[in-house]
Amino acid sequence: MPDGSDLINKLLADQVENEEERSEVAPGLMRKFAQLGQQPEAAHMQDAPLAPEGGAQDPAFAAATGDHISAYPELSDHMSAPRKQGVFSRLRAKLLQLNDPLNHAGAEGEVAEAANWPRQIQIGFMTEVKKKDLLRYIGEWVSDNATSKSACFYQILPYNGGLAYEIQEGGSGSGVLKSAIETLSRHSEVIIPSSERYLQLSIKPTGFSSYLLDEFETKLPSPELVFKDQLKPVFSRHHGLMVAGLLSALLGVATICSAWFMVYGVYNKEKVPVYANAHYELPSEQMRKVSDVLNQPNSYLDRLEFKGDKWNLIIKKSLPVVSPPQAPALNPMPVVDPALAEIQNSLKESGK
Repeated sequence: MPDGSDLINKLLADQVENEEERSEVAPGLMRKFAQLGQQPEAAHMQDAPLAPEGGAQDPAFAAATGDHISAYPELSDHMSAPRKQGVFSRLRAKLLQLNDPLNHAGAEGEVAEAANWPRQIQIGFMTEVKKKDLLRYIGEWVSDNATSKSACFYQILPYNGGLAYEIQEGGSGSGVLKSAIETLSRHSEVIIPSSERYLQLSIKPTGFSSYLLDEFETKLPSPELVFKDQLKPVFSRHHGLMVAGLLSALLGVATICSAWFMVYGVYNKEKVPVYANAHYELPSEQMRKVSDVLNQPNSYLDRLEFKGDKWNLIIKKSLPVVSPPQAPALNPMPVVDPALAEIQNSLKESGK
């Protein structure tokens, strides 16, 4: 039975042999990586192309990196510098992140790091297709190819008379389709990175085509790509139903509070009796005074007038009643003798 030291020595020998084999395949790359490993961290902060020291270009290194690095022009400062976001944009991004932490786009101008790349990505272009049919295709693709369906996102954009789409599984939830289309307008080929296999887009007269690169291909990602698009989840997490329920609950609480206030704060509020502090002099209140005046002897009420904010009784004295003088006694008529009256009547008749 071999001891532990023999096993360790054997593993070290195998490691040295593997390193020698790799150095024989690409000696220039191995020397460059060894130099980079010995340099301090600050020396790798610049975006300078990898090249051996002394200015001499290693043939193996040029063959591996020259074609890809020179294929794209360097980004200008105004394209590579991140743009400042407004207050409302940052607030909206925060709210979206709180609502769905798996589906929020990175800051505008932010280049995705390798740790934030999606596990797998699919970008394609279709013509003569309706959006609902493309959505059904995206759902079927996720069902057949995705490992975690709840971590899949998509976006659809109109492009060149058709529809361009992007499907991602995992990652930060930020899309790259807009940046890829913009890059295709300047280059005929775009390499999009992912954690498993890179995706290559090639320009065509009617749009673009896409295919997944082999895992052992060494093409570099396009440096102009920016993961910043807002994506939608392929399968809903029913956050809309949850938000609708919360809003309904808040509306119910607000309605109950309003009803309670109207019942106990307005209608059933303790009534405070209101009494007039000012004494109004009404004409009916003067009847007692008028009655007193009428009962006074040798006086009468001339008028009742309102003057100087009060009622005034105008009382006058009555004149004494004087009895008329008695007429003198009249002489009584003489008493006519009945016999004489009869004679006078007879004479009157005879005279006729």
